[in-house]
Amino acid sequence: MTNAQPGDTLTMTAGTWTDQQIYFNGSGAEGDTILLRAEIPGYVVLNGSSRISINGSYLKVDGLRITGGYHLQGAIDIESGSHHCRVTNTEVSEFNPPDAATRYHWINLKGSHNRLDNCFISGMRHSGVSVLVTLTGNPYGYHRIDHNYFADKPVGDGNGYESLKVAAGAYSDLEGNIIAEYNYFYRCSGEIEIISNKCLNNIYRYNTFVECQGTLTLRQGTNCVVEGNYFFGNGVALTGGIRITHRGHKIYNNYFQDLTGDGQRSAIALYAGMDDKDYVPDDGGHVRADSILIAHNTIVNCAEGIYSGAWDADDPIILPPKDNTLANNIVTMNNNAMGYKRDALYPGVNEFWEGNMFNGPNPGDVPDSGYVADDPELILKDGWYQITGSSPALDASSGDYKMVIEDIDGIQRDQFKDIGADELGSGPRQPLDPEDVGPAWLDDPDLPLVLNINISGSGEVLTDPAGGVYKKGTGVKLTAIPAEGYLFSRWEGDLNSPANPDSVQMDANKQVTAVFTLPVLHTLNTWLTGSGRVELDPAGGKYSPGTNVVIRAVPDSGWIFQGWSGSLAGSDNPETLLMDENKLVVVTFVRDPSSIASDHFLPMRFDLKQNYPNPFNPVTTISFSLEAAASTRLTIYDALGNIVAEPVNDYLKTGEYQINFNAVYLASGVYFYQLISGAKRAIRKMVVMR
Repeated sequence: MTNAQPGDTLTMTAGTWTDQQIYFNGSGAEGDTILLRAEIPGYVVLNGSSRISINGSYLKVDGLRITGGYHLQGAIDIESGSHHCRVTNTEVSEFNPPDAATRYHWINLKGSHNRLDNCFISGMRHSGVSVLVTLTGNPYGYHRIDHNYFADKPVGDGNGYESLKVAAGAYSDLEGNIIAEYNYFYRCSGEIEIISNKCLNNIYRYNTFVECQGTLTLRQGTNCVVEGNYFFGNGVALTGGIRITHRGHKIYNNYFQDLTGDGQRSAIALYAGMDDKDYVPDDGGHVRADSILIAHNTIVNCAEGIYSGAWDADDPIILPPKDNTLANNIVTMNNNAMGYKRDALYPGVNEFWEGNMFNGPNPGDVPDSGYVADDPELILKDGWYQITGSSPALDASSGDYKMVIEDIDGIQRDQFKDIGADELGSGPRQPLDPEDVGPAWLDDPDLPLVLNINISGSGEVLTDPAGGVYKKGTGVKLTAIPAEGYLFSRWEGDLNSPANPDSVQMDANKQVTAVFTLPVLHTLNTWLTGSGRVELDPAGGKYSPGTNVVIRAVPDSGWIFQGWSGSLAGSDNPETLLMDENKLVVVTFVRDPSSIASDHFLPMRFDLKQNYPNPFNPVTTISFSLEAAASTRLTIYDALGNIVAEPVNDYLKTGEYQINFNAVYLASGVYFYQLISGAKRAIRKMVVMR
């Protein structure tokens, strides 16, 4: 693609492209973009390890779908140094590795003046950021991210699961000049930071958040604008609003409804932390909210309205928020939720209040002035509560906040502004729906449907017909082939079945996981007391469920078999054991009485015998003999080598000894007992089994 000239169009034919590494390099010109497009938008599917690297200027990617498969470098990368490039009308979905802990980012915007718009970004289920802005290249920043459909990012395992992350801590003192606007976020719940801002001078406006279990977080960097956004929790747990650290931000014309989060997930949360002068980029920690303007916002029926003094116990320095302005906001609750909360340890200091209106039984920790308690008389219209002609909020704002030119839905505000996010009347900028964003082809009824196959365990899946992309109504046969040593267990996802093969009907995009497991084997352990051996038929000691094992005790010369204990009882020899779980059989051999007489003529020797019974609960007998008089110690150790008992510590004469040891105070497990007499030493193992 390096030979493409300004104004050229490169067309990918409709169909499935597998494991394609596309390096889209070139230098277009303003008005003469080099275009890489789908022959039919939405009908070019890249899967497997496919990815696109964009490097150059005035390059445009249009109408592609990257779905299924994965690549450790992500799906789309606009490289450092690239400028005025654009990715539009494109899908990145279900681009997940087998292991959810594998970390990479799907779309990375570097360089400057690039645009990501009208894309569908959905189904990220592993560690990583859906869209990452990296401030590299010269110049950098000035990107526009707009009209994208972010969807279905489930809760991740800790930090690092943002849907949109703008820069990182190391760049937090740089100007990003990023505009993120008119994006729709649906159930983007990877972590508390749906959007994570980590640099200066960015704008987040006209976005809609629906049932997202997190917040738009101004985490690091100063002087950002958050304007005209809608937040709808719909009663879903942990849904939040705007979380604010650092200084100089302007938060106005935002609307919050039915959010359930409190504390850090309140509709608006002002953070405590270190002072701005103490902050060092990339050193971590929160900077306290300082000189923040919170004006003309509306909060309706949320679990907590405005929280001043949210904090993180890991911060090395915690100072309260300071010098913040709360003006002309409406907070109206239909329950006992607090409209305004000051943290007990780090409440905001030197706050300036004017023109606010609070309604509900619990306004909270409001100051003595700067607000009125009154019903704003909002009415539910088009899915959100809007001001009415009889509202006491009409023309009632205070102060002069010049940046508040329009209201949330695009109506021009007059000289006498209404309190809250809404000016009387209905404007064009209503809450976004999926139809307002994403690729134009997304609702095409004839759009090819994608079947993504995931593997849990080790194996492969054959599809018939093959390919992974199908016309609507196609039946696809799935055959799971386990790797050596594995068994097929079941299908999960959009097919829930143990049958193999099985089939799916392609009436929508589908996710199917083939689950392969190691075979379930039960273990048969034997423990010998006395002298002899055990024979198993079949041999091995590990068996499939339901296997019958013949167990035979074979005593050594001078010993006889006495009996079974543990998972077997009695003295039949051989015996048959059904393997329906892991089992332990204790085999006891005792001295043959006919052979003991000759032993009386043998000289005494140093010997530590196996305790009996073993395993035991709670008493066992430990026998030993000494060939010479000496200082003698019998010590009991746990599996970590800690002394738990010392039944003998004395000077003993030559002879045979028996000790009854009571383990009533010991937990179940393996223990060791050691005999030391003079220079002689011996150790054996025993098992306490409750």
